[in-house]
Amino acid sequence: MIDHDSNAYPISQADGRYNPLEAGLTKREYFAAMSMKGILSARPEFIHPQVCADDSVRYADALIAALSDPTAMLLPDTAAEQI
Repeated sequence: MIDHDSNAYPISQADGRYNPLEAGLTKREYFAAMSMKGILSARPEFIHPQVCADDSVRYADALIAALSDPTAMLLPDTAAEQI
C-alpha cells in the first residue's frame, strides 16, 4: 500500500527498526518534485510558480492513488491479447 505519508527512501537503524524521523522526503514530496521537474522542462518562462506547484501536487496525488489501487496496473483482457 502506498500512501502520501510513507517515505520515498526509508532508513532502518542498525538494529533493523525503522525511524521515520530520519527518512527525508515522503513519497508525495518526491513524486511532486519529479512532476515539477517534468512540467518545468517544457517552457518554464510561461508557467506561473503557484500553478506549477499546485499541478505537481495534483499529479503526485493521482500517482499515489493509482499505485494504491491493486487493479489500476492491470491491463484489460483485450489489451493483453494485443501485446
